[in-house]
Amino acid sequence: MTSNLDNILNTLKADGIEPLPADFSSSVWSRIGEIQERRSAYKSNALAGVMFLVAIGAGFGTAEQPVMAQTGFSSLTDGPDYSPAGLLSISQ
Repeated sequence: MTSNLDNILNTLKADGIEPLPADFSSSVWSRIGEIQERRSAYKSNALAGVMFLVAIGAGFGTAEQPVMAQTGFSSLTDGPDYSPAGLLSISQ
């Protein structure tokens, strides 16, 4: 088994594989950085597009709807128990 492996390694060594250039590692990392920048730009553009479509959809969904005045009632702010003055113990 070991001699077979040695023969294979010697054959690969004899094929005359060219050595890697000196700036190979920095070129690889530079390329990875470019790919990540493109991916990040794609994600931000996709998010902006989705936000735009949601805004347009909301605009079309509410366009020309009749407006009706209603008296607001909120259980958190209306009434003596939950009014801001009552919570802060401010006398009226």
